[in-house]
Amino acid sequence: MAKRIALVLKTFDNGTAEVMTDKKSGCSGCQDTRHCESCLSGSDKIVAVVNNDACACKGDVVEIRHGTNAILGSAALFYVVPVFGLLAGAFIGGAAAGSWGLDESLGALLAGVAGLAIALAAVIGFTRTEFGRHRLVPHIVGVFGGKASDGSRTIAPSVSAAGKHSCCSG
Repeated sequence: MAKRIALVLKTFDNGTAEVMTDKKSGCSGCQDTRHCESCLSGSDKIVAVVNNDACACKGDVVEIRHGTNAILGSAALFYVVPVFGLLAGAFIGGAAAGSWGLDESLGALLAGVAGLAIALAAVIGFTRTEFGRHRLVPHIVGVFGGKASDGSRTIAPSVSAAGKHSCCSG
């Protein structure tokens, strides 16, 4: 499971939020867990849209997680499916080229490109569905609350648990 610390830049009505995070894993560069905002300043940032399950507001420092199954599923979806489409198209095109009146290599090439295009269209279609978005996109799992007595920060599973009024609840 990949965890990162992020800053919420914007929230949207569809239950997502735009966040900014460091390219390194959350706070891996500074070893200081008391001031997690410090790792969000400077360059080398990533801005992404994530599911806002904790109902965080603009300006909140949050923890986002991307499950191992989602990471492996994304890799399979974005790498394996297009390659499979390309290879399946090439094999089918090579075998059927004679009946199409084409050279075997040309048939394999044309059908391979068509198979790749079909596979990419399927990947894009799946990622635009609600099911695909929910499965592949990281989730905000908690909002950093106030400082504890020892100076460290606590993380709450929601805005209300962090002692803040939620901008999502109206």
